Amino acid sequence: MGVTDIDAVLASHGDADHIAGIIEVFDMYSIDEFYWNGQPHGTQTFTNMMAAVTAEGSTVVVTERGDTIPLGGLSVNVLHPSTLTGDSNVDSLVVEVSCGSVNVLLTADAESPSETSMLSGGVLSEVDVLKIGHHGSQTSTSYPFLAAVSPEVGVISAGLTNSFGHPHQEVLDRLAAADVEVWLTDITEAADTVTLISDCTTYSLSQPGD
Repeated sequence: MGVTDIDAVLASHGDADHIAGIIEVFDMYSIDEFYWNGQPHGTQTFTNMMAAVTAEGSTVVVTERGDTIPLGGLSVNVLHPSTLTGDSNVDSLVVEVSCGSVNVLLTADAESPSETSMLSGGVLSEVDVLKIGHHGSQTSTSYPFLAAVSPEVGVISAGLTNSFGHPHQEVLDRLAAADVEVWLTDITEAADTVTLISDCTTYSLSQPGD
């Protein structure tokens, strides 16, 4: 695709399944800025990531609710956390990415307490696309949260045969009740990616083979 440098990388939280790939990104590209929630994680993977950030010399920014991350013509607003609880998933960075009239909410592993905090904080609004929290775990995507963000599309990132049983049927039922169109990232051994393209007026999703 001709990409040689990256303006910003954001680590939602310190769990290995969310940051291990970031280490490779710092090896491959020049990274200007690194955003995270400021919560250390006691794993070697986290240590390796922060070492990669330091070696790159990227500007490190701890971000929280109310912040806006500058990124070209996009509006990237941080909705969560406002304070850290010490729970890695609950403290996941949640960002709303807006381009023109298209809004996408990225929730990482945020769980029900995170959703309650955002509801109480009055920071949620309707979006077009929702990245379903915590890989479709029943601990996320509560009815009140869904009602507040009212997405047209929900994208669930989960391995085809993952050991956690994600997405959980309870979440699929909630999404069906809310009339949300569901896309799974991993549907066959060959098709494990969902691509979202937008011109800031409309958007489309596709998968390999479409």
